[in-house]
Amino acid sequence: MPLEVNDAWFKTRDALHTGLRAVGWVKRLVARPIPNYLHYAIVPTEYGASSGDLPFGGELVVDYPALSVSYAKPGGGAFDIALSGASEQTILRNLLEMLASQHDQISAANLPESISDGRLIADEASAVAYLKIQTKMNRVLNQARNKLAGTKTPVVLWPHGFDLSFLYFLKGQSEDHDPHMNFGFSPGQLKDQPYLYHYAWPVREELFGLEPPSGGQWQSQWSVPGIKFELEHIRSMPLDETVDLLINLSDTAKPYIKERG
Repeated sequence: MPLEVNDAWFKTRDALHTGLRAVGWVKRLVARPIPNYLHYAIVPTEYGASSGDLPFGGELVVDYPALSVSYAKPGGGAFDIALSGASEQTILRNLLEMLASQHDQISAANLPESISDGRLIADEASAVAYLKIQTKMNRVLNQARNKLAGTKTPVVLWPHGFDLSFLYFLKGQSEDHDPHMNFGFSPGQLKDQPYLYHYAWPVREELFGLEPPSGGQWQSQWSVPGIKFELEHIRSMPLDETVDLLINLSDTAKPYIKERG
């Protein structure tokens, strides 16, 4: 089923993103820090997303087709929270209260101050269609990652932006200090189209004077400037061609990356 980027999609994307943020908040509370902020990362799965194994046992799952956040633990203690028809505030409060009833590491008092109380509305068909797009982009990014020699992070989902991405290091292995590239897919924000993206850091401005590949748009307003390809350009592109597009972007950017001590 093709993804129709319309009002139903935007509402569904926001509901799924809310589920991801809720899982990310729990991980923020309990996970031990690891390099490149990967303790915040969520694992893409065939049904949507997973927290992976939590320190207190079990996992949190965002099931896209079911439009729910669920907790499962071997030996019992499972529950489900619907994403549609509730607010972000209600979803996260319910999640924390249910986890707190089973685990001392979680407290319902950990609810963040600034979260929306607006009612979420989601569409199952849009959720299923988006899962298919995420699955394809996950394959694209993993195949591109496997073709790049050197240090790389896993392909993960980030709760803050709902983007699927990985880092490729040209030197060292610290996102904050070492030259690297980011390859990812974003569902967009507000009324933006979903898009595939790439950026390199730190990079010379001369890179953005080059003619972009067909369908690409340089983005100078990002915190780290880069290039994006909207979904309409890549949705019908064969998987191997999309992988090659990312590898070519890597080759193009390398000569423009600044050396750091």
